[in-house]
Amino acid sequence: MVIVGDTETTGLSPFASAGGNTAGERLCSVGFHRLVRTKSGWTNEDSFSQLVNPLCPVPPEASAVNGFEWVPDGGALEDGKINLAGYPTFDEVADEMMSYIGSAPLVFHNSAFDLAFLDAELARLGHGALTANPIICTKQAFSDMLGKGRPMSYVSGTNLNRLCETLGVDNSERFDPETGKELHGALIDAKMAANCFAILEPFGWMKEEDARIFPHHIEGRLNQLKPDTMSAEPAGMGML
Repeated sequence: MVIVGDTETTGLSPFASAGGNTAGERLCSVGFHRLVRTKSGWTNEDSFSQLVNPLCPVPPEASAVNGFEWVPDGGALEDGKINLAGYPTFDEVADEMMSYIGSAPLVFHNSAFDLAFLDAELARLGHGALTANPIICTKQAFSDMLGKGRPMSYVSGTNLNRLCETLGVDNSERFDPETGKELHGALIDAKMAANCFAILEPFGWMKEEDARIFPHHIEGRLNQLKPDTMSAEPAGMGML
């Protein structure tokens, strides 16, 4: 059994940067599918998904990708956008999410990104990181297939759409049927990654890794984060 996941976020890094967001970016949504190996292959047994109130604005460049906004005063939304202000904060959903994940191997497309955000949110709550879970990455497998090695950093041409096209996996749920506009969604993207995993795993491309070797652990980035009070008026507002 493995659990295939994806996250949507307010930006690219959950850690403070000298020239950017001094508070770190936050989680907007999570989506997971539980796959079980059967005699006929991998079967999707169930799923877990949750939109998350990030308690901070969603920058336009992130909103253009995931369709989320954060409007706590109930103001006007851009057409088709989802206001995250009314959804649970991460501390309200963390226990249920962790119960679903358990100690199962976790599969992501770009594991270094998703795992860093999940570990950072857990660290802000004073919880331990997901170091007990073996980690598997479809992006690293794709990079290896293309002869580019298995780096955790971004490799051009290895995005999820390209992998789906290469393997013949349907990615149409990512696109609005009327406008053709692409929007990333955690549960949809996790489903695409799950379908890719199910194809690649029997051929030996999916290799388990130790979560403790990921860059945010080696660089000690989690030590920069202090437990978050998750107040309705986050101190990071106005820093974006």
